[in-house]
Amino acid sequence: MDPEILVKRAQLGDKEAFVELIKSLESSLYKVSKAILLSDSECLECCARDDFNCL
Repeated sequence: MDPEILVKRAQLGDKEAFVELIKSLESSLYKVSKAILLSDSECLECCARDDFNCL
């Protein structure tokens, strides 16, 4: 599904749209966190969290 549509649906409270959006970005989120944290274990832990305060 189009990411823009998923964002709009998620903003309206659609939890399934939010999950789908995050799953579609999972690879990018991992790469960014890996560049910042430099440790695979910290990176995986951060990506498993739902608030990303570790970045």
